Amino acid sequence: MNSVHNGSFTQFWEVISHTLNVREQATLAMTMRMIWLRRNKFVHEGILQHPTQVAYYGIHSAEDIALAQSEGPTMLESTGLNNSTLNAQLWKGPPDLVVKANWDAALHSPTNSTGIGVIYRDSSGDVLACSSLVWQTKLDPSLAEAMGALHAIKLARELGFNNLLVEGDSSIIVDAIRGEEIINVAAHNLAKYSFQEQGMQVWIEEVPLAIKEVIQDEKREWI
Repeated sequence: MNSVHNGSFTQFWEVISHTLNVREQATLAMTMRMIWLRRNKFVHEGILQHPTQVAYYGIHSAEDIALAQSEGPTMLESTGLNNSTLNAQLWKGPPDLVVKANWDAALHSPTNSTGIGVIYRDSSGDVLACSSLVWQTKLDPSLAEAMGALHAIKLARELGFNNLLVEGDSSIIVDAIRGEEIINVAAHNLAKYSFQEQGMQVWIEEVPLAIKEVIQDEKREWI
């Protein structure tokens, strides 16, 4: 691979996906995010972090993903990255004793921020937990989706969801791992709702009112 790349980030990531293994891709994605946040911290706060902190975060975040996969049969599916028109498909429950996590990312240009939404449901379509997360930084769409996948997996570990099926909205990020395309409206709406909150929010066995109707509709369609 040439050391200099001319083209879009999507084209760059397509080249990367054929050059690096999954673990290396995750390390690169996390490191790129830290470089961007390091730049913002210097520009807006005058604080310059040491480069080793960037490398440390990238490596250890990738290790978190690998560890989450090794602790349980975590499966990842893609939902087709950031289409301008949301082509929703029927939500399907996971097998018995498996938790399904739907995640999505959204960008908010007026506030220059990025939002993540994650919903965890069982085979009956009941919500076990959900989470929103917002960063005051507008990430590249592919990088935002990568961070959404990381958030979904790390939070699942904290909640004790070891048998996990992760269904996301990024063919570029998830196809490199294992995937099929399914779009989830509830996760998409939760990602957009995240801009009404601050930092990370977690709901246990309930959801924000803004997505309650969508969750109920998806459950009825599945059952």
